[in-house]
Amino acid sequence: MNFRPLAYKYLTFNTPLSDAHADALARRCSPATNILDLGCGWGELLLRLVTANPGSVGVGIDNDPALVARATGLAGERELGSRVTFEAADAKNVEGTYDLVVSIGATHIWGSDAEALAFLREHLVSGGKLLFGTGIYMKPPSPGIKDIFGELPTYDELQTIVGDAGFTIVSTDLASLEEWDDFTSTWRRGLEESTDKDMQALARERKAEYEDEEGYRGVLGLCYVVAQRAAA
Repeated sequence: MNFRPLAYKYLTFNTPLSDAHADALARRCSPATNILDLGCGWGELLLRLVTANPGSVGVGIDNDPALVARATGLAGERELGSRVTFEAADAKNVEGTYDLVVSIGATHIWGSDAEALAFLREHLVSGGKLLFGTGIYMKPPSPGIKDIFGELPTYDELQTIVGDAGFTIVSTDLASLEEWDDFTSTWRRGLEESTDKDMQALARERKAEYEDEEGYRGVLGLCYVVAQRAAA
């Protein structure tokens, strides 16, 4: 069952992130001239980063050809096609170094936060910045939540992981509960509108996982870290 086209239909970002929050992150990551986004999805954040940094260029990598096609279309609509390229590829095979590397919600590509950060650091120039978004637990999860999301660090544990990986933290902040509510409801909207009973059932299941008494609302967090690669 391919639910992605419906789940992504109304989303601006495939992460709990408001327009104002995205703009604030872009300011913290600037200036940048050469930007890499791994697990870029349909490229919305990368396009905003390039727009916020006149003269910059960007590369977005995602393993979903449909999302890459959507990203390429958005770049053309915004007249950014000459500055941003998108590729359907495995992020683990990327080459080169950049002065800004972005990875939001893509830790699973490498397996753990520590493994992801080690890889991302190798693709940053000395002094380059990283925008890293990853899941954390805001409070101890129930066994059911842990079955869904696995082992995740706390906020404080993540700060230690980032520092141990050779980064100096510039800023850290969390997706707000309002951003989470908007993201989860918007994710479900296309499925709820569908006439497909399986899609409707999936929407109800995801709603319960988030909103029920034992749901992950207020338990699962998304931390956005802006960090600078420490000198070797």
